[in-house]
Amino acid sequence: MLKRMLMFVNKETVLKAIKEFDDIKVDAMLKNYGGGESTRWYIHYNGEKYDQKLICRAAIKHRLQELGQIPAEKFKFKVRDAKRKLEKLGFDVKE
Repeated sequence: MLKRMLMFVNKETVLKAIKEFDDIKVDAMLKNYGGGESTRWYIHYNGEKYDQKLICRAAIKHRLQELGQIPAEKFKFKVRDAKRKLEKLGFDVKE
């Protein structure tokens, strides 16, 4: 079940989430997508560092909305699974 939420994460939705992060910053992202901040893994993209958990939650929500589905309030996934998924999509994820 947990890994299934990550199937909605694709490169396009991650880039959309990164743009949103740039536009509204971390506090608004936390308010919009809930949960806590990453304490270990961050996406390094274009010289910036992005919270892996927030980006994945936003990417899942964006994809579900694109599919016409109503996203759940909270998305659960294992951080290591998210890291592997992001790396598979070509993103640099570091501690």
